[in-house]
Amino acid sequence: MNLTPSISVVTSIYYSKDYITPFYNRVIQEINKLGCKYEIIFVQDGPTDAGHEMVKDLIKSDKNVSLIELTKNFGHQAAMLAGIQSAKLDTIFTIDVDLEEPPECISRFYKHLLANWDEVDTVVGILEKRESSSIARLSGKWFYKLFNKLSDTEIQPNQLWARIMKKEFVNAFLEYNEYLRFTAGLFSIAGFVQVYLPVQKSYKGTSSYSMLKRITSGVDAVTSFSVKPLKFLFFIGLISFIVSFFVGAILVFSKIFIDYYSGWLSILTLLIFFGSLNMMATGLVGIYVSSVYMEVKNRPRFLIRKIW
Repeated sequence: MNLTPSISVVTSIYYSKDYITPFYNRVIQEINKLGCKYEIIFVQDGPTDAGHEMVKDLIKSDKNVSLIELTKNFGHQAAMLAGIQSAKLDTIFTIDVDLEEPPECISRFYKHLLANWDEVDTVVGILEKRESSSIARLSGKWFYKLFNKLSDTEIQPNQLWARIMKKEFVNAFLEYNEYLRFTAGLFSIAGFVQVYLPVQKSYKGTSSYSMLKRITSGVDAVTSFSVKPLKFLFFIGLISFIVSFFVGAILVFSKIFIDYYSGWLSILTLLIFFGSLNMMATGLVGIYVSSVYMEVKNRPRFLIRKIW
């Protein structure tokens, strides 16, 4: 093993001009502490703005900085994937550019990995305390609970993008060529030895992830890692059939022997209940079918316009 493994720092930018310079300065301070070979990869996810030109200026002054310009906005996970695929050095450190995850954890994670090089393959940042809105905290908490209940793959809650990975781990992770990617889940099922370190994440007060985006991402994550919702629907359907059979038998018995009929309200209630259940079941099956549809087309997860 090289006594000072090299490090690739990967981040994505999307209207991030306010963060690029302080991010770069703080990353360089950490790398100088380590004294190792490095590269810093910025991935421009979509429309170019002032941040694009700022990174190009950094490239002029630092030959270890590069910029990957995607053809359009493919999303944060796709942009990070583009950077990870392009990383060439011994270890890869991923982190968001917005400084909510402190770049100062680079040296801490690197030193922890180096001290346990033969036993550990990746060091993952775990959110120490959520300081976001109460809705975001609750939705995050219940998402991980629901995912771990429904999926055969259990993931550590509150994982961050801040993580350092050996090249061998990254090569294995990149074997998962899925279009609908839940990256935290893919990191988990890759196996290897993963350890977790707490990170205090700052909160800038706003998020580009609306509640609708959170729900959509959560549904995609669960359906891409579990078929338990389909099995659950089967058993709900089976139970509903048994219940409706006995209810029907009771109604027939009442009509024949007691001359009692429950009336239109009970029938309407049953129709609405089973109609709603059928719509939910059809919608869930549709989600799985659409996921298969997206995967079999095998479209590229991102397209690169230019590398600077």
